[in-house]
This record gives sequence, structure tokens and C-alpha cells, in this order.
Amino acid sequence: MEKVRFLEVGHTLVYLSACALHSVVPDEETVKSVDLRELLHVAARHSMQVIIAMALESAVAAYPRLLSVMDKVTLDEFKLIKAQAIRKKVLFDAELQKLLEFMEQNGIFYMPLKGLVLQSFYPLFGMRQMCDNDIFFDINYRKDIRSFMIANGYEVIKYNSGYPDAYRKNGMFLFEMHFSLYNETDNEIEFNRYYKDVKHKLVKDENNGFGYHFTDEDFYIHCLSHSYKHFSHGGNGVRSLMDIFVFLLEKHSKLDWCYIDAELLKLGIVGFERMMRALAFKCFERTALDRKSGTASLSEKERQMLDFLISSGVYGTVQNRIEQMVDEYGQSRVDKVKYAIRRLFPSMGYYKVNYPFCYKTRVLIPFVAVWRIIKRSIVNSKSIKREILLLIKKK
Repeated sequence: MEKVRFLEVGHTLVYLSACALHSVVPDEETVKSVDLRELLHVAARHSMQVIIAMALESAVAAYPRLLSVMDKVTLDEFKLIKAQAIRKKVLFDAELQKLLEFMEQNGIFYMPLKGLVLQSFYPLFGMRQMCDNDIFFDINYRKDIRSFMIANGYEVIKYNSGYPDAYRKNGMFLFEMHFSLYNETDNEIEFNRYYKDVKHKLVKDENNGFGYHFTDEDFYIHCLSHSYKHFSHGGNGVRSLMDIFVFLLEKHSKLDWCYIDAELLKLGIVGFERMMRALAFKCFERTALDRKSGTASLSEKERQMLDFLISSGVYGTVQNRIEQMVDEYGQSRVDKVKYAIRRLFPSMGYYKVNYPFCYKTRVLIPFVAVWRIIKRSIVNSKSIKREILLLIKKK
């Protein structure tokens, strides 16, 4: 799909999800005119098929005549994906409960992160799709968690090679176990310092023995820092904007904004938070009531931001990542040389996270550096060519 068309469908995605969040029936003409196959493609890029399915179902219920002009095959596909996602969530919750019970029984500190918390702010069960479960835990029990996961049928996707540890089962369940909220690579170093001793910020759960949670303010700050990490390294999608909206819709008036602003200032993301907050409310509050007024209320910068989020998808794009990294270093020849050197020879923090054996035995670093270049030239040749061309063209 061409980028311009992708963005057009993306704006419809925003409108339909806003309607679903507010239980507003979407405009009949909008539903009639959208290409459902294209809409499904864009929704999948943002992990938002379920909320769009809910919006489409409400439109069909209100305007039965739509069925005569809609793509029934794709509409049924939306319904099937929704049913499968809700079933997956029920099963996922059972898997999560088993893991948490194991951690409780063994005295392991833990804290559910991000989506596991945010999903409860959505108005309907399963409306927010979950790709994985993220849990922060005590690194001293890393081996115990690994043994438990293997014993319960999970395969080890990543262990002792950067963070987080990752476990998958039946191609359906994915747990990411975080022993650090951020790593020490270049694009996360400041966040890593801020969250180095995070436990003093946490609050003990009342209904269990070893579970913790952030205060509402610190949870919001962590969500923003996580969103910015993705935004600055390839982009993040519309769902991250929607997460901000549903959280603030319930919590905004109760939050200590003086504290939030002070902490965001430490992290250097005050401007990012303000932009995302304003954009979230314009997209998911005004738009549901009047699509045209919601779109018209966007400033040029907000429109550019929304288009960037739509084009990124939930995991960002290689193109966005390359452009942002190149921009960080500057446009002069000297800046470009510095950029190339850093890409070829990353910081020690990179090796500490991704090649811990090198970090401990640093004499191996030159050999790993050469191996990285050879491996990337084979596995990611298209990405490297794109990066080189962009570096040359950038002025």
C-alpha cells in the first residue's frame, strides 16, 4: 500500500477506534467507503484489529443495509480475529496467574508492566490487544524463572543475552521478563540511570505478598519514557497514543502534575509528553463526536506527529529508525563519519547488553565487531544499503 493511502486509512483507523472507545456508532458513509482489506492491514500493523472489529460491528448493527455493500469476507475475518484475541486473553490470563503464583510461593519480587496494567482502562474486555506480557522481577531469581517456564512448556527465546529474557509457548503466549527497565545502550542510557534504583519508587500491593506497582504518576512517566524510547528509535504506533488517552481519561484530574513535569524534565521528554497528551485528546475525544472537527483541530506539528505514528505501526519502521539516528548526529561530513564509526563500533553499553561475554573479556570485542559487520551484511543487507543511501543523501 502506498504511503499516502496508508495514512488515509490510518486516519479512518483513529476515527473508528475513537468511536469504539466512546460507544459511538461510526458514520455510515465512512464505514461504507473504507476498503476493509486495507483497513485490516493497517489495523494489524498497529495491533488494533479487535477495537476496529468492535466499531464495525456497532455500525452494522445500527445500519444493517451496510452488509449489502461491505466486503463480507474481510468483515468475517475481523470478527474471527476478535474472537481469537479474546480467547487468547482468557488463556493468557490463566498463564499469567500460574507464573505469579509461582513467584509468590518462592518469594520473588515482581511488577506487571505497561499493557498488563493499561488493558484494564479500556471499556471492554479484550479491546486492547496484548502481544505479550511484560513483568519486572528480581534478577536474583532469573534461573528459577527459566526453570519454571521450561517446566511449563515454554521455549527460551532469549536468555542471558541482553534484556529482557523472553519465553514463548505454542506460538501464542509470549512473556518478556525484565530484570531492568532500560538497558545501557546509547539510546536508553539516560532512562537507565533514572530507573537504576527504581524499587524505592514502587508501592507494595495490598492483596499479595511480593507484588508491587508504580504510583499513578510514576506509571504514567514510565509509559511515556517507554513510548519515547520507541518513538526515537523507529517510531511507535497509534495504540501508544490511545493508551495515553484511556489512562488520562480516568486519571488526569487526580495526578500530581507538578511532580510529573519535574520528573519528565529530568528525563528530557517534557515536550514529547505535552505533544502526545494534546494529540491523544484531539484524536480520541473530539474525533468520536465529530470527525471533521477533530481533524481540523490539529496543528501542523500535531498532524505531522499523527502521520508519523500511523506510518510507524506498533513496532516502528526501519526507515524511521535510520532517519532519526542520522538526524541525531547532524548533516556535515564530520558528523556523518562520526555516525558511521558509532554504528560500526558501538559503545561498551551495547556490548554489555548484547554480548556480555565480550564486556567481561574485552579482548574479544574487535573480533565480535568484525563478526557483526559480516553478519549484518548477510542478514540485513537491504537495511544496510538503505542506511548508506540515506546517509549519503542527507543534507
